[in-house]
Amino acid sequence: QTYRFTIEDSYGDGLCCSVGDGSYELYIGDVADGQPLLSGSSFNYNEVWLIEVTSSSSPTATLQPQDDDIYATLQIQFDQYPEDVGIRLENTVDDTVLFNRPTSYYENSLAGQTIYERIPIYSKERGDQTYRFTIEDSYGDGLCCSVGDGSYELYIGDVADGQPLLSGSSFNYNEVWLIEVTSSSSPTATLQPQDDDIYATLQIQFDQYPEDVGIRLENTVDDTVLFNRPTSYYENSLAGQTIYERIPIYSKERGDQTYRFTI
Repeated sequence: QTYRFTIEDSYGDGLCCSVGDGSYELYIGDVADGQPLLSGSSFNYNEVWLIEVTSSSSPTATLQPQDDDIYATLQIQFDQYPEDVGIRLENTVDDTVLFNRPTSYYENSLAGQTIYERIPIYSKERGDQTYRFTIEDSYGDGLCCSVGDGSYELYIGDVADGQPLLSGSSFNYNEVWLIEVTSSSSPTATLQPQDDDIYATLQIQFDQYPEDVGIRLENTVDDTVLFNRPTSYYENSLAGQTIYERIPIYSKERGDQTYRFTI
């Protein structure tokens, strides 16, 4: 079955946050049964979700784009076990789960294939936003390379629009990214450290034009972009100042690695 869930606000200010900190959550079964299938709080006149309930996998909910919203495109090439893969995108500002594909959603018939998922995200008119992107593998061997050469890439807009905002392939049980989308600079994505990962620290003292500076760290073994700050990300208010950036890198348990650092 497929369902359309709609919540509206006749005044156009949603449930949060101009006149209170309201929110909503929808569960399959009781609230005590686990995580909400969908949730939200900050919207304009309405928010619409498409819910799929099938006999072969867990229920899923996908937020439908509004007229002023934009979208991200996820390209994923599966290894031999698509059913082990789960994907989730959350807005950390209002806790809305924008996209959720639990493990077992993707069927084994997709083994070795490449698919594309279109994910609505908020337009810049809704203000600066932060998102958490999580990809997981229930078996703990990621998408590469023990049972196939899988990978994933996330773009803002279409795949044809340019470089991926984030990408990866080799991980254990999960990989988590923090995505920042602001009105003043290009979107950025930062890989979040796992329990067994270590990190690098970048110290940078700016000249009088921080907005001219861009920084990127890539793992050349699996093509994961670990850190990306495009030009215009740093504001001119940082002129002459020294800042520190913490960048997660892989632990030795993941094997020998090679990185490319570009400034």
